Formats: sequence, C-alpha cells, structure tokens
Amino acid sequence: MKNIILSLIGLLISPCLFASISQNTTAVSDCIEKTVDLYALKENLVLTTQFNGIEVRVYNRNKNQIAKSKLAKHNGFEQKAPWWWKINKHPIDFDLSNTTLRSSNEELFVFYGRNPINGYRLMYFSESNNAREKYEYLTESWEGGFVDVVNGVAYDFTGRPVAYGLKSDTTQEERNLTKLNLLVPRYKYNKESNEITLLCS
Repeated sequence: MKNIILSLIGLLISPCLFASISQNTTAVSDCIEKTVDLYALKENLVLTTQFNGIEVRVYNRNKNQIAKSKLAKHNGFEQKAPWWWKINKHPIDFDLSNTTLRSSNEELFVFYGRNPINGYRLMYFSESNNAREKYEYLTESWEGGFVDVVNGVAYDFTGRPVAYGLKSDTTQEERNLTKLNLLVPRYKYNKESNEITLLCS
C-alpha cells in the first residue's frame, strides 16, 4: 500500500491538507508522464505532486463550489499562456481550459501550482472571512479559491482571476500577465481506478 504524507501548508487561512504520494512514471521525449492515485483525496482537500520539476495540484471541489464554478464566465484568456512557460516540458490542455469548469471531471480541478505571472507558488486557499480581513482586495464578491499573495491576485475554483491587489511597483508586463488563468496540464482521468495520468502529448 502506498505511503501517504499529509502536511499543512504554512499560514493557511483555513485548514487545507496537501497529500504527497508515490506515482508511476513513463518517459516521453523531454517529458515524463505520471499516474497519480487519488484514493486519499477527499472533498475540500488538495493533492500535490511534482511533474517534470513543477508542482501540479488536484483540488476536490465540494458541491457548492461546483455550482459556483458552473456559473463562471469565460474571460478570453483560457487558451493563452505566459511567454516564459516551457510548454514542451509542461504541456497545457488549451481545449479543456476553454470549458466553463476547466476540468474533465466536475469535482476535480487539476492545475499547475505556480502562478502564470512570474512562477510564484500559490500560497493560500480559503473560503473564510479571515482572508478578506487579511487582504483588502478580497471583497464580498470573492467566494473562495486560490490566492497569489506575492502579486495580489485571487482566483476562483476554475482558476480564473477574479480579484486584484496589485502593488504600485508591478510592471506593465506583470499587469498584463495577471489576466491569465491558472494553467491546466494535459491529463486523463480514470474513474474506475480513481487515478489521473499527467500527459506529455
């Protein structure tokens, strides 16, 4: 049986566990495909794994979050990526990114765990009022999601940016990149085995 390591993300606004587990790997060109078992992933939890040197996260949305995500509006940036992204090593599923839920399974949101602005790690996840108290730009319209506290951008449960608290020294290039959504890797989900395989092509 695979070992599971559950750990808390530092400075979480509300409890959110990340599970790191063993994966099967397959080499493809410069990329290595990876199969991830989701048996430990419960509702409101996030599983994190390394995929070719970058973090990929799988978040299990609850029913309320799914309902909100189904109402998400397209912003025109679903099929765009930052210029510096190594797409051959970290493929993006632009077709899946262009759907409303931005996922092949309505419960599971799979995304790269780095922001598309300058690659900082997404540090916070919350639905609590404490987040709004800590970051003023998270107004009542923000109903929870993922927060890039370095650049001051909050994303909803589909990975679309919905709130901004940009700093005065933010460059114009960075401001342009804040419009991008969180990036979705190419993957396939096996319902019978409850696994996802991160793909290279």
